[in-house]
Amino acid sequence: MAVSLETLSPHRVPRFSIGRGVQIAGVVIIALAALVVLDSPSRIVEVSPLLLIGLFFIVWCTRIATSYPLWLVFVLVLEETLPYSNLIPANPESRWWLRYPLLLALCVPALPTLWRSQLVRKGGFRQFLYYFAWAGLTILWSLTPVVSAGRLLPDILLFAALLRVVDSIQEPSDEVRVFKNFLLGCGVLLAMVAMTAFVFPAHVFREGEDPPIGIYNWTIDQVGIMRFSGIFSAPNEIGGLALAAAGSAFCWLCLSNAGAWRRVAALCLVGAGLLFATMADSRSTLGVTLVGIGSYVIWRYRARGVALVIAFAVIATIGVALVGGTNNPYLGRDLTTLTGRTEAWQFETDKLWANPVLGYGFNAEGAIFDDRYFPLWDIFWNRGANTPLHNGYLSVAIGLGIPALLFWIFIFVRPWLVLFARRDDEWNLKPVFFFVALPMLLLGVVETGVAEPRDPKGLLLFLCWMLAERQRLTMRKEPIPDAQPSSADRLLLLINNAATLLLMATFVGFEVAKAT
Repeated sequence: MAVSLETLSPHRVPRFSIGRGVQIAGVVIIALAALVVLDSPSRIVEVSPLLLIGLFFIVWCTRIATSYPLWLVFVLVLEETLPYSNLIPANPESRWWLRYPLLLALCVPALPTLWRSQLVRKGGFRQFLYYFAWAGLTILWSLTPVVSAGRLLPDILLFAALLRVVDSIQEPSDEVRVFKNFLLGCGVLLAMVAMTAFVFPAHVFREGEDPPIGIYNWTIDQVGIMRFSGIFSAPNEIGGLALAAAGSAFCWLCLSNAGAWRRVAALCLVGAGLLFATMADSRSTLGVTLVGIGSYVIWRYRARGVALVIAFAVIATIGVALVGGTNNPYLGRDLTTLTGRTEAWQFETDKLWANPVLGYGFNAEGAIFDDRYFPLWDIFWNRGANTPLHNGYLSVAIGLGIPALLFWIFIFVRPWLVLFARRDDEWNLKPVFFFVALPMLLLGVVETGVAEPRDPKGLLLFLCWMLAERQRLTMRKEPIPDAQPSSADRLLLLINNAATLLLMATFVGFEVAKAT
């Protein structure tokens, strides 16, 4: 029998493979390209590596959108935040060239899949298409048609991408992975915020001035209060990130069987987010987050939960009194007008009743402040269509009309009402309501953005709504006759209905107050 030389040799000689040759050639090419870039006087050549990295990232985003939809939320969280970060040395008011390639790469691949899906043709998903169709029609009479069109397209694309994620969920474990991936995205952003807080030197930006180019991690507001802004241009965005991180973390903890160290890591992210929100003096997001947690404790533990919430409220009241109460410049900061909100809301309701059906154009409602009769002339209210109304429900009503707002409330609240009207909860979504939906719906009273899948908190809210709506459609197909809601669920359903009516009454409340 013939024996090969390789078998007899004590040290086998490695053969040169084609793959190894390609690797060596690639290293040589990269080294030569680096020398050319470093030695070139051309600006275009200098930035070419960044362009190549950006191209690679876009291809990677497209790959995730098509092959790994459960990871899509992770990249969407970053895509909605990083292009407008102050870490990038570019004008923060015009960064569409950074965001839109990523947005299109992530969302467009989801469109063919959804076209073949049956989910988009059912229930609230189909009704949201009608809502977007009306929003598109309002572009014809919008105060700023370009702004309306430029903001409607991303909302539709993000809605389609989130629907692609929800459509790919086949079992409860997939739902857990989605929340975990969302939390990881928030964790990356919180790590970057931590760097600006503890590593970067302090640079202060005065609110109302032109947006600066560079890293300004602290902001002085109009009343002279120093607030932490991190990688964002506004301190309240820190609060929005903290709300999204807390919501996704608590949802993941409630739905998963994670080990001890993972639970500790998730709670550390929640604590870091709340700490940064406190440094940013984002009182509204801190308040609604605590309300959501307290409501869950009461719903979950009944009488013991009530006792815990009361004990916490007493301790918090004592703590507030010790630091000066409303006399504290941070805690009592412009409580009489809610930092100018009440005066703006009165003007907004006047404009709403002047055009209650058609509105002034999708997401361009800030342009109403260009009216010469607007009483506030501060720089903060002088940003045209970019001026926030600080009320998400007024934002929808002024942009699209009161009928569109009522239609949106009906679509958005219905799956949660159905969920708490029944005892069965296949995907365990009732805790999701307390940690995400309830805080965000409350936040919509004092902040804009509740009706858009924008920013981390908006992405999380729409993701949770889609999960609840999909479960509602499933329960409608497979009813359980003997499943009756508990007394606590009935009470919560009553509270939900009352809260919905309260939100709808917001529009007439200011008129009544002014009349009296």
